[in-house]
Amino acid sequence: MLLDEVFNITRIISAFILLLFSIFLLNREKGNIQSFRFLAGFLLARVFILVGMLFWSYDLISSFPHIAYIETPFLFLYAPMLYLYTKSVTTPDYRMKSSDVIHFVPAIFFTLFLIFRFYIQGTEAKLEILTNGTVMQPLPANTITIGLWFQFFIYATGCTILLVRYRNRIKQFYSSIERIKLSWLAFLLLGFFIWKGIFVTGYLFYIIPRGTFATIFEIFIEFGFLFYASMIVYKGLQLPEIFNGLDNHKKYKTSPLKEDDKKRFLQKMETCMIEHKLYREPLLTIKDISEKTSVPSHYVSQILNETLKEKFYDYVNKYRIEECKRILSGLSRNEKTILEVLYDVGFNSKSVFNNAFKKHVGMTPSEFKRNQQH
Repeated sequence: MLLDEVFNITRIISAFILLLFSIFLLNREKGNIQSFRFLAGFLLARVFILVGMLFWSYDLISSFPHIAYIETPFLFLYAPMLYLYTKSVTTPDYRMKSSDVIHFVPAIFFTLFLIFRFYIQGTEAKLEILTNGTVMQPLPANTITIGLWFQFFIYATGCTILLVRYRNRIKQFYSSIERIKLSWLAFLLLGFFIWKGIFVTGYLFYIIPRGTFATIFEIFIEFGFLFYASMIVYKGLQLPEIFNGLDNHKKYKTSPLKEDDKKRFLQKMETCMIEHKLYREPLLTIKDISEKTSVPSHYVSQILNETLKEKFYDYVNKYRIEECKRILSGLSRNEKTILEVLYDVGFNSKSVFNNAFKKHVGMTPSEFKRNQQH
């Protein structure tokens, strides 16, 4: 059937894309190596599942019964590997512990179950099991479907909690709340859980009867994942600073940066911020300041943490708030509204602006403006 062949082609393309990107991740020698391995594990799990689907689709199982069900354990590695990747990216100095083995228990269980129930059997016994569809006996019907749905819900919740906590810690690296959300990680999580949620829910509630709806559903699943896989590679390669996750700059024991250099670099940073008004850029990052001042980004971070005792987020907002105060106090002789002012000085969210202004000034922008008018 033509449509089945189209589905198989999309699976082959998806598997090829993910396999290449996984190899790229596993060969990285710099950055958060542990995170790269977790992400590669997440992607490779899908590769094995796609290969298993191709075996069944091309009816290779009847000729090679020994490879049947090789994809089953990997179904339970999806969410755990994504969770561990999220945790390693959002947690400074994260190291895998022995207790983390619990995340692999479902995959290990089904691996052992299939070994004793299927793989140690002879060829004739395997073919009989495949013909009768009794490989999961004596487990209850739909064990895998229900287990996957339950696992999906647990890990979706866990990843969401980690991402929310990450939002606060990353403030020291990005000056915009919108950028803080970490588009790469948010896309990775949201894309997977939407796709997986619809997929598992569909089978759980038997909403895939044969016919037109089944065809539409399969098209959505296959092409949806191909798009998701392609975007993972595209975003991963286009956003390297986000892709590497949260770097921990709390310790600089081995840094060769001297006090005189700190003062000199700090002067360059402040001069650049004032003369070029870099703070007006809503998506300003440490990397941007580094490029403008020719000061290495890790030195910029070290100076902010050790010399100024400030997070990058607060450092940039300090300049924005000072200009805002000048405008609101009438020094600029400008009759702009507060909303116009906040956009002019580099903020792109009213709530973020109000919180930052109150933190630095001790009152809201409206209160400050009224006080200047008296």
